Amino acid sequence: MLPAETSIYLLRHGQTQWNVKGRYQGGLDSPLTEKGKQQARDSGRKLARHLNNASRCQIVSSPQGRALHTAELVALELGCDPQCVQTDPRLKEISFGEWEGKTMDEIKREYPDEFVARTNDRWRVAPPQGESYSGVATRLKSWSHDLVVSGHCIVVSHGCTGRILRGLIGDLSLQEISSLDEAHENIYRLSNESCELL
Repeated sequence: MLPAETSIYLLRHGQTQWNVKGRYQGGLDSPLTEKGKQQARDSGRKLARHLNNASRCQIVSSPQGRALHTAELVALELGCDPQCVQTDPRLKEISFGEWEGKTMDEIKREYPDEFVARTNDRWRVAPPQGESYSGVATRLKSWSHDLVVSGHCIVVSHGCTGRILRGLIGDLSLQEISSLDEAHENIYRLSNESCELL
């Protein structure tokens, strides 16, 4: 999926107010908490220690506010102008459609049949007016096909989107993809058919 000689350093945006409340965000947004901002700064410092010439790395983010804010904080820790952060809509979070802004308990109560159907087949079944995993995979494959980087690329995305990207590069099964963690603090180094936690 990735060009030769390319390594992606993938991280999730920092904790948001809706993460704390357990609300599905998807295409909606909520601000980073103070903890989320610190997570972003910590990730930037970790990357600065790990990479040579980190300030020369390309930084690409989902255009959604929580990811872009995280990417800008990372850029500052790397000694980069936050204006250097590029965005690509194909890195945005999966759409949860009618479920966005709701908690899991609310979704189970209001959409019991749809919730069970999606839980049993996330690859093909989307929330009402939302996206399936396969839909996200299609846009991520398009993004990786267009990626032209020789060296390191730092990517700031989201929980589900990052999980699916890691699964595609690692050639994982749907069950394996669904079991991957979504920690805000983790950074993954992705290369052709390889995914490792820093």
